Amino acid sequence: MPEKIFKLAVTKFDCIASGPLLDYLLDERAARDDIEIRGFTTGAKLDTESCDAVLAQVISYQPDLALLVNPNAALPGPMKAREQLANNKLNAITISDGPSSKAFIGKDAEGNKI
Repeated sequence: MPEKIFKLAVTKFDCIASGPLLDYLLDERAARDDIEIRGFTTGAKLDTESCDAVLAQVISYQPDLALLVNPNAALPGPMKAREQLANNKLNAITISDGPSSKAFIGKDAEGNKI
């Protein structure tokens, strides 16, 4: 038995095609004893209230890393989720589609990409 079990929260707000793969990517056969992967989902919802409810469960779980998976990370629900994880000092990686570039690409004073 390992000294520390790495806790991974796969957090899905709505769905993107790669979403189902992420639950199983690191431990497809559930044979590893050094990692615990738990899935959290809003189902088809992407609204702020649904994201908040799921994120409360993620924060309670206290993962070492949270994967946030959603089709548009620039929407209010996913944006708030990232802020809440940061406020709780939880590490996160966002996996998303093209519309999310608005959430992560810096812009200058005129609104042009930097």
